[in-house]
Amino acid sequence: MNNTLRTIAGSIGTALLVTVMTNASKDYIPSAGETKQQIMSNAMIHGINVAFLIAAVIAIVGIVLSFFIKGKPKSNQHEPSAETEGSLQTN
Repeated sequence: MNNTLRTIAGSIGTALLVTVMTNASKDYIPSAGETKQQIMSNAMIHGINVAFLIAAVIAIVGIVLSFFIKGKPKSNQHEPSAETEGSLQTN
C-alpha cells in the first residue's frame, strides 16, 4: 500500500509541476528585440524556474511540518529496581 501511494503521489506531483511549467511558459512576456527562438527558449526557462520555485516551497513546507510529527509512545515496561532485584534472588 505504501509503494502504491508513493507512486500515485509522485505521478500527481509531476503532473502538477508540468502544468505549472506550461502555464508559466505561456504567460512569459518577451522583451523587445527578441527573436522567436529566443522567446521560446526564455519562455521555457521561465516556466522551469517557476516550477522549481513551487517545488522548493512545497519541500520547505514539508520539512517544517515533519518536525511536528509525533513519534510512537514508548512502552511502559519497568526495569527492575535494586530493591526488587534483591527480593527476587534466592539465598
